Amino acid sequence: MNRDALNDTIPIEIPGGDHVVINSSTAPIIYSKGGGILRQMAGFTGESAFADGLFRYLETHSYGCAKSADLWEALETASNQPVSRIMESWVKQAGHPLITATRAGDTLTLSQGRFSFLPRGDDAAVWPIPMVIRLWDQNGGQKVVARMFDAPSMEIDMDGMAAYNINDGHTGFYRSRYADAANWAKSFAA
Repeated sequence: MNRDALNDTIPIEIPGGDHVVINSSTAPIIYSKGGGILRQMAGFTGESAFADGLFRYLETHSYGCAKSADLWEALETASNQPVSRIMESWVKQAGHPLITATRAGDTLTLSQGRFSFLPRGDDAAVWPIPMVIRLWDQNGGQKVVARMFDAPSMEIDMDGMAAYNINDGHTGFYRSRYADAANWAKSFAA
C-alpha cells in the first residue's frame, strides 16, 4: 500500500498492453497489490466460493493460456457476485482508496477518494469496493452488513447500534479513517 500511495504509481494491468519491466518499482504493485486485491475478493465472495472459482479456473485452463478476465469470470460464476466489474476497476486503476467514516445519530456516512501521501489536487477516483462492516450494540451483540460501495459516498443505517468497524476481517484493500473520535473509542470497548 505504501508504494501504491505515491503519485507516480501504476495500475496492476497497464491499459493498451504497454510493456512493463518488472523491477523493484513495479513488483510491489503487480504482485503485492495483486495478492491484496485477490484477498479482498476472497473476503467478499467467501472462502468456499473463491476456492471453487479458482479450481474451475485452473481446471479449465490447465496446460493452456489464460488471461485475468478468465479468472474473474470463474470467480463470478462460483460466487454469483459481480467479480468481473469489481476487478476490472481495481486492476486498471492506479492507487487505492481512503474510506472516511462519519457518524451522525443513526446514520453512518462513508466517503471514498484516492489515498496519497502527497497532495493530489482534484482526484475524483472511485472504486467498486466490497465493504464488510461489523456493527455492535450496547450489550456486545453483533451484526455484519455487506454492501457494494461504488459511489463517492454512501449512507448506512446504524439501526441503534453502538459501534462499527468498516473493514471487518481486514480483507479490504483500502485505508480506513474514522472521523468521529467518540465512536472510535467505543469500537475499542465493544
